[in-house]
Amino acid sequence: MAVIVQNGQTQQLGLLRLRGSDQGTIDGWRELPLNTAAGQIVAFGDVAFLSSGKMMVLGASERDAQLSVYSFDVDAAQVTSQGPLRDVDVVALTAMPLDGTVAAAVVTSTRLALRYEAQYRWEELLGDVSDAAYPS
Repeated sequence: MAVIVQNGQTQQLGLLRLRGSDQGTIDGWRELPLNTAAGQIVAFGDVAFLSSGKMMVLGASERDAQLSVYSFDVDAAQVTSQGPLRDVDVVALTAMPLDGTVAAAVVTSTRLALRYEAQYRWEELLGDVSDAAYPS
C-alpha cells in the first residue's frame, strides 16, 4: 500500500504492508524519496498506482511549491514530470492500472476534471467535479 505520512511539518511518501488482524498491524515501512530536476519532492497531495511497478504522485518540490503530477517506478530511481499544469491548481489525483496505458485524471481547485493523454497533455473532461475515481 502506498501512503503519504504527515509528521509535524514534514510529509513522506512510502510503501507499507498491513498484516492481517483486527487491528491491522503495519509491517515493512519503506520511504520513497523522490528527486527531480527541481529538487526533492517534499509536499504531497495524492498518490496512485498505475501498475504493480509504476506509480503517480501529486507533489511539490523544494524549489516549486505548486503541486504537479509525477510518475515513477516503485524503486523511485527515475521520476518524470507529467506535464506543466501551471495554469491550474491540482488538488486530487486518481489512476487505474491498465496494461500498457496510463489511465489517470486530476481534479483542479476550480472543480475541473482533466484526463491524462500523454506527457504534458491533459484533456478537459468535465466541469463542476468535486472528486474523481476509477473503478477498482
